[in-house]
Amino acid sequence: MEKENLFKSLARLVFKIAREQTKIEMLTYADYYYMVCGTTWGGARLIEVFQNLRSYAETEETKRELKELQEKFKESVLMDYRLFDVDVDRRKDDWERAFFLEILQLLAFEHIMTFPEAEKRWNLGTSTLRKAARSGRFSECEARKSEKTWLVTRSGMERLYGKEPENF
Repeated sequence: MEKENLFKSLARLVFKIAREQTKIEMLTYADYYYMVCGTTWGGARLIEVFQNLRSYAETEETKRELKELQEKFKESVLMDYRLFDVDVDRRKDDWERAFFLEILQLLAFEHIMTFPEAEKRWNLGTSTLRKAARSGRFSECEARKSEKTWLVTRSGMERLYGKEPENF
């Protein structure tokens, strides 16, 4: 497995662990940074990253995935790398970009959903969101039609209908 893919896998696992911890609360980059690197400013060695993540992992499945990924990093001789390194004067490596982009994509998809999914999650009628969109209640950055499918952001839903009910 090439370096870039290892760091994408790490990003997906970090995102999974964060979801276990927060139950879909919104996290900032600073939250991910702290979860991954602890209090180490300027990054942490990957060995420290895995130790930090182990303290957050709740399910046995996630702990197993974390251990397997750590082994893959060891096989690739990457355990001495630092993550989010801002102290060392060097260009951003491909693996670092891969990690950031993967977290960005995961965050984006976490907060965008189809109208039927949002209506189900907020316990709304089947045409409620379509009517709201057509009457201009959503801003253009909160809802849009992509070919035949309507999409809506979590922030748009929360602005109009409040926090997502716990029963979802």
